[in-house]
Amino acid sequence: MVPYMFCVQLPPNVMANRELTGEQATRLTLKEYEQLKTTYASLIKSVSLTDNNHIALESLEGGNYTLHVTADGWKVVEGEMWEMVEDLLRSVSAAFKQGWDEMLLAKLNAVADRQEDEDTQNGSS
Repeated sequence: MVPYMFCVQLPPNVMANRELTGEQATRLTLKEYEQLKTTYASLIKSVSLTDNNHIALESLEGGNYTLHVTADGWKVVEGEMWEMVEDLLRSVSAAFKQGWDEMLLAKLNAVADRQEDEDTQNGSS
């Protein structure tokens, strides 16, 4: 089974309320900002926090986006809604999509290799 490495899931009580408190929005925004900086640094040109609790992002293609979290997911301010920030970025940045796909493939290959190693060890015992 592949671990959920590429998403931040909103807590169940957030979805029930359908509205985020300022504290929830800040916590989710900071968590996603850190994820973008550490995991996807090579797939984006720049990322920063704004003073109004948004994420400012520049794609490798030069597109500038302001991301905002809501109880329904992530959205580009004045734009369409996506459940996960990765979905949003894959839809607006071809370079991010290609890099994300490559990261996912590498992780899936690593899982398959571990499974194959385990099968080989179990079969030769």
